[in-house]
Amino acid sequence: MLGPLVSGVSPSFGPPGTKITIRGERLGRSQSDVIALTICGLNCLHWAEWHKPSMIVCRTGAADGPGEIIVTTRSGGEGQCNVLFTSQVAHVGPMVESAIWVDESEFLEDHLDGGKREDRKLSVRGGNFDPLGLGNKAGQGQKVTPEFLEGLFPGGNGDLHSEKFVAAWYLLEQHRNTGFSDLQRGLFTLRKEVERKSVAPSNYAKENLTAYLLGEQSLQDLRKMIVTAESKSDGGSITDRLEGLLGKSDEISSSLFKEVLERKEKADATRNALNVLQRFKFLFSLPKSITQNIESGDIERVVSDYERTKSLFAGGEVQVFQKVLREVTRLVADFRRELRSRLTELPSTLEELRRMVKYLIQLDYSGDPGWEALEHMFRWIINLVEVIRDRYQTPGSDPVPLSDLHTAGLQHQAVTQGLWKREPETRPPKRVGMTEELCELYLEVLPDFWALARAYLSGDLLHGITDTEAREAFSSGRREADARDMLQALLQLFCDMISCAFFGESADWNEERRARVGEWKEPEEPLEEWLPFCVRQVRHCTSILLQQVPIEDLQCCVKLSSDLRILTVQKLFTRAETDTGLLYERENWAMEAEEHGSISSLPVLFESVVVETLLTLKDIVQDTATDQPTRLLNTGSKYVASILQRLNDCFSYLAFEKQTDGYQQEGITNNEHSSSSDDSDNEESTQDSSHSDLETDGETRSVILPDKRLLIILSNIQFIKSQVLPRIMDCYKVHGYPDARLVENGSCRDLTGLDTAVFNAYVKCKSLLVDEMLNAGMGCEHFDWEECSYPKAVRGYIKELIMLFIEVHSECYSVSGLLIHRVLVSLLENTSLSMILLLKEIETFCHEGAMHAQIELTVVEKTLSRFLSQTSVSNFDKAYTYLGLDASRDDTDNIKDIIQRFQEDNRLQLLCFRADI
Repeated sequence: MLGPLVSGVSPSFGPPGTKITIRGERLGRSQSDVIALTICGLNCLHWAEWHKPSMIVCRTGAADGPGEIIVTTRSGGEGQCNVLFTSQVAHVGPMVESAIWVDESEFLEDHLDGGKREDRKLSVRGGNFDPLGLGNKAGQGQKVTPEFLEGLFPGGNGDLHSEKFVAAWYLLEQHRNTGFSDLQRGLFTLRKEVERKSVAPSNYAKENLTAYLLGEQSLQDLRKMIVTAESKSDGGSITDRLEGLLGKSDEISSSLFKEVLERKEKADATRNALNVLQRFKFLFSLPKSITQNIESGDIERVVSDYERTKSLFAGGEVQVFQKVLREVTRLVADFRRELRSRLTELPSTLEELRRMVKYLIQLDYSGDPGWEALEHMFRWIINLVEVIRDRYQTPGSDPVPLSDLHTAGLQHQAVTQGLWKREPETRPPKRVGMTEELCELYLEVLPDFWALARAYLSGDLLHGITDTEAREAFSSGRREADARDMLQALLQLFCDMISCAFFGESADWNEERRARVGEWKEPEEPLEEWLPFCVRQVRHCTSILLQQVPIEDLQCCVKLSSDLRILTVQKLFTRAETDTGLLYERENWAMEAEEHGSISSLPVLFESVVVETLLTLKDIVQDTATDQPTRLLNTGSKYVASILQRLNDCFSYLAFEKQTDGYQQEGITNNEHSSSSDDSDNEESTQDSSHSDLETDGETRSVILPDKRLLIILSNIQFIKSQVLPRIMDCYKVHGYPDARLVENGSCRDLTGLDTAVFNAYVKCKSLLVDEMLNAGMGCEHFDWEECSYPKAVRGYIKELIMLFIEVHSECYSVSGLLIHRVLVSLLENTSLSMILLLKEIETFCHEGAMHAQIELTVVEKTLSRFLSQTSVSNFDKAYTYLGLDASRDDTDNIKDIIQRFQEDNRLQLLCFRADI
C-alpha cells in the first residue's frame, strides 16, 4: 500500500510556532491514525490537527533552516514529501527593537583600536542579516565588484547603517540572483516588519514593563548610595562646592570676553534680523505677488496665498506684519468685487460659475454667492425670453439673431442665424421662428440653471459661508422651495409664450401673465406646413429636459406638446379637407389608362393629398404621451371621414354642376343628388346640356361632353372604391388610427350612393334619347298601326335605336369596359319598358301592324340579348302577349327572313355586342 505523500504547504516559511496547512494524499484516516509528523527534523505531532485525508493543520517547532515534512500513519507507514518548509529563527540584531540591553560589540567589527581615520566605518558583523528575510542568494555566478557599483552609484554604498545607503547597491550586492517573485515576497516581509515596529510606544512599554521597573529600581539604589557618600564627607554637599566654583569661573570668563560677547550679541541681532526677513519673505512680497497673480488670472494662487496668510499671521501684534496684512486685505477686497461682477456676466459655463462661487467663499465674501448667481441667472433667462418675444411680436420688424443682442456665447445662435439668413419669402412665420429659438435657448440654459440649483441645494456651494441668514434659509428648506418655484416659473413662461403664439391668451390668465407673454398684433400667418416642425421642436426640447429636470415640473411642457399635436392634426386635416373639396378646380378630364379602365387625375390627386397628410402626421401620432393617444387618434378619425365626405361632394359638384351652383362659395355638406336624381329638373338640365355644355378645366383643357363626364366620374368612383380607398385605409391603420373599418364602410356607403346617382343620371340621359326615337317610330301620330303595308324590312327608327346602343357601348368602352354591361342592361330595361308602354297606348293593331311590332321587338331583344335582365325579359314577354300576333307560316318565315337580313346587313356594327370585354 502506498504511503502518505505531502504535495503542498502554506505558508512555506516562517519562524518557530508558525501555523501551517499541509496538503497531500493519504495523510491518514483519522487523528489516531497519524503516529508521527516531522517538520524540519522535529516531531510536531502534539501540535497536529487532522482534518481530512488530504489536509492536516500543524504548528512548526524550533528548527532552523529548510527541511522536509514527513507524515507517518499506521495504515500507510512513513511517507514522502515533494516540498520544503523553511524555518526562520528570529535573531536580535541592530535593527530590531529589544526590551533589554544587548551587547552590540558582537555585531560590530572592532575598528575602534585607536585609529583616527575619518573614513573608518562601522559595519554589521557577519553576512546573515537580511531585512527582506530571503537569505543571501548572490553567491552563484560572477560577483559584482565594488568599483562597478561605485561607478553606477557615485557616493553611495550598500551599508544599511550609512546615511548614503543605496537600495539598488544593496540588491545587486546581496540579491543579484534572486527571482522577481522572491523579491515581491521579501517586500511583503519588510512591510510586515515595518507595521510591527509602528505599534505605539505605549504598547511596547506595556509589554516590557518589568524591565523598566528593574531599571528604575537600579537608579533609586544608585541615588541612595550618592546621598550616603555626601553625608559621610567633611566638606558638606558636593553640589554646593561645585556651584561656587562654576560661579567664580563665570565671573572671570565674563571679564575676559566682555567685548567679544558684546560684538557677538550685535552679530546675533543682525543675524536674527536677516533671518526674520528671510523667514517672512513670503509675507513682505505678498502684495506684489497677489497683484501679479490677479493680472495673470491665476486665481487659485491668489486664494492659496490669502488662506496661507490668514493661517500664519492673523491675530498677530507685530506692527510691520499688520501693515502688510492691511494692504493684502485691501487688494483681496478689490478682487472680491471683481469676482462678484464676473459672477453676473452671462452666459457662462456651469463649471466657471461654480469656481467663481468657491473663490468668493474662500476670499471671505460676506453674502451668499451661490444663491446670488442662481437668482441672477433666473432673471437673465427671463430677460432673454422677453427680448425674443419683443423681436418677433413687433409689427413689421425683421427678426435678428440673438448674437446681435449682447448674448454672445450661446451655442444655439448658429441655428437661429441660419433661419434668418434665408430670403424673406422662404423664412418661417414669426411664431415658428420664436418657437424654435425658445426651444434652442431652453435646451442650452435651463439644464445649467437646474444643475447650479442642485449644486447649491446639495450644499456644495455653502462650504465655508459665513452668512447666518443664508444658512438658516438653507436648513429650513426655503431655498429648495424657492429654487423649485424659479424652475417652474421659467417652464411656465416657456409654455405660455408658445401657447399664446398658437392658441391665443387663456381666459384664466391674470394681467401679469398676459403682460409677460405680450400680444401678437400681426394677423395670424398660415402655419399648417410648419406645425409638424414646431411639434418636433417642442417634443425634442421636452424629452431632453426630462432627463435633467424633475418630471413633475415638466407637466406643463408635456401638456403643451400634446396640445400642439392635436392642433397640428386639426390644421393639417382641415387643409386636406379643403384641398379635397377644391379638387374639382384641378380636374382637367385628361384620361389615364389603368388596369381596370381609364381615370382622370382626380383620384390620384385625392390619394396624394390624404397620404401626404397621414405621412406628415406619422411621427406625431406614433409618439404621443400615454394619456393623450385616444383623443388625438379619434380627432384624426373624424377628419378622415370628413375628407372622404368632401370627396363625395366634389364628385357631386362635377356631376351635377347645374344643380349645385352654390358649391364654389359655400361647399356641399351632404349628397343631395343621390336622393333627387330622379327629379324632372335633373332630367331636363341633363338633356339640355347633353351636346352643348363643354368642360374645360385645369391647365390641360380637354373638351369633354357632359355624358362622358358622368362616365369618367363613375370610373373614378369605382377606382377609388377598389384601389385608392383600400390603400388609404392600410396607411390609416398602419399609423395607428382607430376604427379604420368603420370609416371605410361609411365612405363606401357614401360613394356607392353617389355612384348610383351618377349612374342613374347617365342612364336617364340616354333613356331620353331612346324615348325620342321610340316616340318618333311607334307613336300613333307618326305611324298608323291600323292600316299599314306588309313588312318587308326593319324600320329606320329601330336601326337608329341600335346605333344609339352602339354609341353608348363605344362611349362606355372609351372610359372603362366595366361600365358597358351595367349601363346597357339598365338602358335596355328602360327601353323595353318604354316600348311596352307605347304599345299599350295603341288601341288596335292590324295584322301587318302587329307583324311590324313583333319584328321590332324581336330585333331589339335578339341584338341586345347579352344585356337582357329578368326585368327586360319580363317586359318583352308582356309586349308579345299584348300583341297576341296570330302569324301564319308565311308570316313567321317572313319575320325570320327580315330579322336575318337585318343582322347580316349590320353584322360588322353588331359585333361589339358579342365581344367579351
